[in-house]
Amino acid sequence: MNMKKIKTISLTILFIFGAIISKAQVYFHNNYSEPVLVAIAYYSSSSDFKGYYSSGFYRVDPNDKVTLLQGGLGLYSPVYYYVKTVSGKTFDGGTTSFLVDPNNAFTIKNANEQYVQTENPTYQWYSFRQEPFSGLWHTIEFNY
Repeated sequence: MNMKKIKTISLTILFIFGAIISKAQVYFHNNYSEPVLVAIAYYSSSSDFKGYYSSGFYRVDPNDKVTLLQGGLGLYSPVYYYVKTVSGKTFDGGTTSFLVDPNNAFTIKNANEQYVQTENPTYQWYSFRQEPFSGLWHTIEFNY
């Protein structure tokens, strides 16, 4: 096989792989008896930003399944999540801390960096659980 043909095939494979990754989705399914509020954190790598985002809080009623994130994930990138009930009950957190805005809807860039909190003192550190992401579509099942 000549080099031009190998290069064309390689570029085609990379294009298809990139298109597939851009379709990746993370869902959250609430199997708990009360509505919950969910925050999510994830690593993003694009031409204009490489780092962690956090966003939330998304309301998910009992037995509902919602899309929390779509596109922009690597096939094996972990995602992180934090859950509390609308009445304020919290659950055991994980071991990775990200910034959230506890009073407003939020999307925080560089959510794992101290300087972001210094510049935004209303942001607070919450402990997120890690959820392995191993495919194009992944559902976090919340069963407490």
